[in-house]
Amino acid sequence: MADSTYRPRVYRERGGSKFIAATGGEINADGGTINVKAGGVFAQATGSKWTRPVRTATQGLTFTAGESGITTIFHVANLLNTLPLATAVRGGQYRVVLGTGALAATGGAGLRIKAAGSDKIRGNALTSPTGTPQLTLAAATDAIGDFVDLFAGGSTSWYIVGSRGSWSLGNAT
Repeated sequence: MADSTYRPRVYRERGGSKFIAATGGEINADGGTINVKAGGVFAQATGSKWTRPVRTATQGLTFTAGESGITTIFHVANLLNTLPLATAVRGGQYRVVLGTGALAATGGAGLRIKAAGSDKIRGNALTSPTGTPQLTLAAATDAIGDFVDLFAGGSTSWYIVGSRGSWSLGNAT
């Protein structure tokens, strides 16, 4: 006998190629490409290759270990974001991108990324300060698409492994 209380968590949209998750996500298969969206995170596969998951943000974040590998596109200027402790995510990678609407106002602060605890940020010929380091995108020259790639490569170090834009390193404000 069938269970009349059963409710599927994922179902196919009527007449379409999209699957809807009851928790708010969706899976869309169209012409050999699969798009998956859940909780503001987006990933895409073409053939057997997945792209890096992407999410958008309109507020400052404290990144977590579970978010390693996700590209975060910020759409609001002057946000302070905090990296997790490097020891907690050794090998973790984060990409932060300046998106539409995130350009800093004249005289305002740009996008900022702060290390946690006594961690340091190193690379791109930048010297980590004696205090808590903060990476800042220059507000005067920021452009949509500016980014920084960070890698947790040591017990207390974040390494800049790629960037575009004018980033500086100073003490957290």
